[in-house]
Amino acid sequence: MPLTKTVFPYIGGAVFCFWLMFLAGYFWLKQKALTTALLSPD
Repeated sequence: MPLTKTVFPYIGGAVFCFWLMFLAGYFWLKQKALTTALLSPD
């Protein structure tokens, strides 16, 4: 199965990079929302 051994690492790397970007964006939005809530007068 040379095709699987060649393609699988690229798919795994793409999924891993996408997951890291998703987590980074999620925590960034969470932090931004928290900062906005703290800075608002309410």
